[in-house]
Amino acid sequence: MSGKIHRDETIIEQLTHEIALLKRHRFANRSEQISPEQGSLLDDLLNTDFTES
Repeated sequence: MSGKIHRDETIIEQLTHEIALLKRHRFANRSEQISPEQGSLLDDLLNTDFTES
């Protein structure tokens, strides 16, 4: 049971971090927006994180 709780907490932390990154990307000022290349890297990172879980 403790292992499942730890795993769930880790997943929650990862998803919270990813949501924060996506909000920052979505609501950033024009001067702070991510370039298309960086957005592609972010997409790759998110896809990798979800497929590894």
